[in-house]
Amino acid sequence: MARLGRILPRLSADRPLLCQLAALHGQRDDPELQAVGETVTSAPGRSAELLRRLFYTWLRLDEPGHPASVSAIPVPSQPSGPGARRVPHEAPMFVTVSVTDDGTVAADGEVIVRRYPAARQHGHGPHIASAHLAADRDDPDRRWPRTADVLLVPSGRTAARPEEDPWCAYAAESSGCGLLAAETEEDGCLALLPDGGRVRVSWLERPAWAAFPLAASAVYAWTVRERTVGTAPARPTRSERIAVRAGDLPDPGLLDLAYV
Repeated sequence: MARLGRILPRLSADRPLLCQLAALHGQRDDPELQAVGETVTSAPGRSAELLRRLFYTWLRLDEPGHPASVSAIPVPSQPSGPGARRVPHEAPMFVTVSVTDDGTVAADGEVIVRRYPAARQHGHGPHIASAHLAADRDDPDRRWPRTADVLLVPSGRTAARPEEDPWCAYAAESSGCGLLAAETEEDGCLALLPDGGRVRVSWLERPAWAAFPLAASAVYAWTVRERTVGTAPARPTRSERIAVRAGDLPDPGLLDLAYV
């Protein structure tokens, strides 16, 4: 911007603005301006890469091996309720899920979900040896969505009718995505599967800890991953209900899975 300011003339308050802008437009082929333009990027994450390279060059240090990334800053907003907070994207999580399909009167099976902040794990410890990765599709640190098993799209970033959005529009950047979850009302989601299948997920019993990323991971384990007692059966033609527990918390939730 400093180089650009030295090249371009200052706007004058004494002349029509449109005429001044038209004159500037005529300078777009100027070689010096083109040289400045080549230093500008609009590719996501590229600015962080260029800035880090510049700073480490000035410091005469070698750059770190991991990709340059920045954390998104939430836009200030009025809280929607007690304890509510606004986040720009869902934090990436390693998620372990134990699944039992011994049905009861109320549910077809049960899952126990445990989540661990991915950025803090520093490798794969034994507690996350069998974990899957759940990440926000728009996380500015592209390492997470590109390798995610479950891609999350919070409400406000989905179409008015999420079921009309094609799988490829969401999952193309992910190398191994097995489920995409678009948030719906009351912490539910529409789960999109790689084969085109869709599952509308809603909480029939919604405890205080219920959240759509947790529901998405439960559905991923139930419908996509191999179960603890063999291979998952063919997709049912009716709705299913699964009990969900969050770690060792006492109050279970109950999810309804409607295959559409």
